[in-house]
Amino acid sequence: MANLLRVLIVEDNDDDRQLLAAALQSGGYDLVHDCVASADEMRAALDRGVWDVVISDYSMPGFSGIEALRVVQERGLDLPFIIVSGVIGEDTAVELMRSGAHDYLGKSNFKRLLPAVARELREAAVRREHRLAEQALRDSEARFRSIFNQAAMGMVHGSLDGRFLLINDRFCDMLGYRRDELLGMTFQQITHADDLTLDLDLHAKLMAGAVSTYALEKRCLRKDGALLWSNITVSRERGGGESNSTIAVVEDITERKQMEQRLLQLAHFDVLTSLPNRLLFRDRLRHALAQANRSDWLVAVLFVGLDRFKLINDTYGHGVGDHLLQQVARKLLSFVRESDTASRLGGDEFALILTNLACAQNAVLLAQKLLDAFAQPLMVDGHEIFASVSIGVALYPSDSKDLEQLVRNADTAMFRAKDLGRNGYQFYTAEMDEKVGERLLVENGLRHALERNEF
Repeated sequence: MANLLRVLIVEDNDDDRQLLAAALQSGGYDLVHDCVASADEMRAALDRGVWDVVISDYSMPGFSGIEALRVVQERGLDLPFIIVSGVIGEDTAVELMRSGAHDYLGKSNFKRLLPAVARELREAAVRREHRLAEQALRDSEARFRSIFNQAAMGMVHGSLDGRFLLINDRFCDMLGYRRDELLGMTFQQITHADDLTLDLDLHAKLMAGAVSTYALEKRCLRKDGALLWSNITVSRERGGGESNSTIAVVEDITERKQMEQRLLQLAHFDVLTSLPNRLLFRDRLRHALAQANRSDWLVAVLFVGLDRFKLINDTYGHGVGDHLLQQVARKLLSFVRESDTASRLGGDEFALILTNLACAQNAVLLAQKLLDAFAQPLMVDGHEIFASVSIGVALYPSDSKDLEQLVRNADTAMFRAKDLGRNGYQFYTAEMDEKVGERLLVENGLRHALERNEF
């Protein structure tokens, strides 16, 4: 059934459960749901059936949304997890998102429920595609091994200077040439220019007797101009007297290479903006810090957060919000050099890596340029949107020589910029950590006071 939706509701209030179910059914879903209010009930429900999404209240007697999230995580399930609560503030919601929740909304704002569920189902589908692609790659590699052992490969009998003397039908099919067209051509003529130097070097070692065989993966040029990725094993022909020819076995690995590229894209780039994701951001930052250490450079990490993005999403809808994020990504790319990195860390947070800086003033200049650029309205789907940004800056090596600490420092500076009224930038200082610690103490005290009815 196309609109079947299986929802596990974590809620102790039957009225709220009925409101959630009614809201989902109003979106056209054929709803199958169960309601639990404790860890044991939730584990039993997860054992009983397969669920598409978990929607959880934050605070219940003896159970909480964060505990429900941990139950899902302990099972290793990749389920969209949405918090629906009328009591948590934005800071608590942000902490929940960082712990693994996918979205949150207030019980007074059920109009966001359907778009949130639809979005999280789409993103869960992308993650499933990633896992299926990985499994498909493993299956593909097993299939290729089977083909190698059981089916005919491209076979080439060649001269020492690389000319094709004898070829089989499979090799002709792979390259799209007739046999009479290929005979007399050389492997140099069908090899991609970027792979030719390595191929010639290995061939020269084979001819000199330095190696008896060699193998490489390279790109070949088909007759129609398309690329053929091939795995080629080349050996000197063995027989009586001195060998004056070569034998090559050619395997078509184009499908595998395309799948590897797809996996690489899914693993390292944000689906919405095509910017490097958090994983690739950290990898590039690691390389940038290593290079800076060798060359005595400065590196700046800028955390860029959109101001009031939640309000934009609530006002115009997630479609406009997604298109806004895409415009922001393009704008950030226009301000960085080829050696720098612009990435999306998730939600409305982006990060820049500025390498090879002469002084901190270079980061100041870029931060100010970004503020000036985002001071201008953006046209998104016919809406004029003012989307200012708050920027936090941390410098290597002055603020930290540790990658993780440098990232945390930039994040702290960005939240300080938001605390000071948004639409500005702040460089990290040690005092910021003290302020964050003081704020957490106050928040914890207030939370305990609320629980104990001490107000």
